[in-house]
Amino acid sequence: MLLQWYYLLPYFFILTSSTLFYFIAGSVDPGFVANDTDNVIMVAYEKTKEDLTEEGEPLISESCEVVAAPPFQSMPKLRRCGYCNIVQPLRAKHCEDCNRCIHRYDHHCPWLGNCVGERNHRFFWAFLLFETILIGWSIEIGWYGFQSKKVWSEWAYTNGILFLVMVILVISVIVVGLLFGCHSYLIVIGRTTWEHMAHSRISYLKIFKEGVNPFHEGYFKNVCTFLCHCRVRKWEKVFQRSSINLGV
Repeated sequence: MLLQWYYLLPYFFILTSSTLFYFIAGSVDPGFVANDTDNVIMVAYEKTKEDLTEEGEPLISESCEVVAAPPFQSMPKLRRCGYCNIVQPLRAKHCEDCNRCIHRYDHHCPWLGNCVGERNHRFFWAFLLFETILIGWSIEIGWYGFQSKKVWSEWAYTNGILFLVMVILVISVIVVGLLFGCHSYLIVIGRTTWEHMAHSRISYLKIFKEGVNPFHEGYFKNVCTFLCHCRVRKWEKVFQRSSINLGV
């Protein structure tokens, strides 16, 4: 039954999807911060509180003077990257491996050879999803490949290689499954791996109590934004609204 086409067809679909999302996540722009981002950020900071709460504003590219600190107490002071010589937007971080600043930096993945950031995080998550299913399904298929023998030595000789493969697959599905679960949890609560691990060392987060996330917009919206929002967001606006609501 396992070799029937209607059983193997979805298996190869999952295999193809996993491979496709792997190459997409590893090859697309993870969200490199452009050199002219200073102007956009500083213009946004010079707007009024009412302007900051509006959605759908066009990006402004006119030159403007970089200010040392935001005009509102609830807005954090932005940092200038000493490597890229640009003002980092909120949630951005410099990656030493890529030698670039990344929007909504999550982590650098050596297996992808690329950073995981705002533009490719959803593809990385999709890769983990399909890879977890693929490995789990492969374990099921491999399980039916074992041949029963009455003598242990004969069983080991016949199934030895398959047994080693199954051990590797079981370890892999645990590792990949845990990674998928961790990223799914962080997506739901609206945090990145970097923010979760370094909360007390990030200037715009350490002013809040542990567990308070100024970028949390509700579980449902967090997931929808992660999966469906293709453009780089202005997280300064989200931070501004949350800070006012939290009384910071």
